[in-house]
Parts: sequence; C-alpha cells; structure tokens
Amino acid sequence: MSDIGRHSAQTYLAYDFPLLSVFWSVLWLFLWVMWFVLLFRIIGDIFRDDASGR
Repeated sequence: MSDIGRHSAQTYLAYDFPLLSVFWSVLWLFLWVMWFVLLFRIIGDIFRDDASGR
C-alpha cells in the first residue's frame, strides 16, 4: 500500500514556534503582574481609612 492517500496529522503546540513561545511567556508574565496589582488594590481597599477624606 502506498502512503499517497494518507495524511499524517501533526499537532503543533505554541512552544513549537519560537515567536509564540515568547508571546506566551510575556502573556503569562503580564497576567501574573496584573494578578498582584489587583490583589494589592483589593487589600488596600479593605484596609483603607474612610476618614482620610478621599
């Protein structure tokens, strides 16, 4: 039998391409930083002094 009619399906992940690897790394770093920014804003809002006039 010949392999002419068969298609070999290959799965490519994001890390198979160098540019996408950099993109995913930057995306995860951005999300990690935004998580901490949000966390500190929530904690700051909980412990904020309401009598400060702001």
